[in-house]
Amino acid sequence: TVTTEMRQDLERSRSLLTKLTQQVPGVLFELVLHQDGRVTCPFVSAMAGELFARSPIEIEADIRCAITRIHRQDLARLRRSMLHSADNLSSWRAEYRVDLPREGLCWRELTAKPTRGPDGTIVWHGFTTDISERKRAEQTIRQFNEKLERRAHYDVVTGLPNRVLFRDRLEQEMK
Repeated sequence: TVTTEMRQDLERSRSLLTKLTQQVPGVLFELVLHQDGRVTCPFVSAMAGELFARSPIEIEADIRCAITRIHRQDLARLRRSMLHSADNLSSWRAEYRVDLPREGLCWRELTAKPTRGPDGTIVWHGFTTDISERKRAEQTIRQFNEKLERRAHYDVVTGLPNRVLFRDRLEQEMK
């Protein structure tokens, strides 16, 4: 019958969505900002277990369990960026840290597009991924550049500024 066919179609669609989201190297989500300020997450993919150490069922039931994983120094900035996105209906992009029980401090990047619902709610559909490796590489490059800069401008033995730094500063002052 029609009802049975509709159920089968729905089940096939669910199965396809599950298979697709399991192949994505991050978390797909739907996040809702209600008019009263509440935030809910009606959908989050299975990768939430890896990226937030919380199951999709836990997060969908109460988003606060995932929010508690966000580093406290990043919470206010993340909320401000969310509200800016909501006010302007602009893309939401943010980098933030999470503190996980086993892995410790990790970095995440969030990208989402908002839409305004007929009831005034803001709904984001987006993606969060692990950028910890990239952040470690950036830190390594920064440290290398600092060491290189130091070696280029200071004598290795005495630690005093060398001729290159002296000439550079002299040229800057003469301009």
